[in-house]
Amino acid sequence: MNKYHQEILLEIKEVSETNSKNTGWEHAGKYMGTTKTIHNITNPQTHAIAKNWARQHKNLTVSELSEILNAFFAGQSHNERSFGGKLLGYYPKLQCQLKPVLLDKWLNGAEGWGEVDSICQNVFQAKEMLEDWKDWEKWLRTWSKDKNVHKRRASLVLLTGPVVYSNDQRLFDLAFENIDQLMGEKDILITKAVSWLLRSIVRRHPELVKDYLAKNENSLPKIAVRETRNKLKSGRKSGK
Repeated sequence: MNKYHQEILLEIKEVSETNSKNTGWEHAGKYMGTTKTIHNITNPQTHAIAKNWARQHKNLTVSELSEILNAFFAGQSHNERSFGGKLLGYYPKLQCQLKPVLLDKWLNGAEGWGEVDSICQNVFQAKEMLEDWKDWEKWLRTWSKDKNVHKRRASLVLLTGPVVYSNDQRLFDLAFENIDQLMGEKDILITKAVSWLLRSIVRRHPELVKDYLAKNENSLPKIAVRETRNKLKSGRKSGK
């Protein structure tokens, strides 16, 4: 175990013990789809630990950060995996130097949408993807066909932010390609991610999405069709 990993995990456990009288967190694992241990610590408390630690360790090298993250993403608890994504967000200059092959390694052992999304939702930005597009394109396409459902979900979730913040056609082409690849799956990890990505594309290309729904209505998950049409009509997922 990396020494920094040990140090941070101890702090997480100490906060969890302080929060031990808080109720409701016992059911969090079922909600997020993980069977791993979950320490009773809130997202704001976790972010505070990550932010404070990053402030005290400003001069990490890419190698050091990678080593720390390798330890967290191999952790035994849900909190360790989700903490890795939060910590990464505080090192943007180092993050852009990390290759997607590392993400492939970190996704091994992920369990449930919470552990996937903690590292895939708005962590890697459009700019850094496009600067190394050949590599990102290869991995995003590979993950969409992986036997691991969590990597297949990642191939969709990773694009939900970039298609909102960039108008680069390469992002949209690959987004629709990955949706084509996965639209027939029934696992909720995939059906909800398909819906999420389609709704994200609505921001810049509503007409494209409208046409796509019309052509693929019978093949797409029903929840994706319903939520995306509501988004097109009202700007909201629920349509209210």
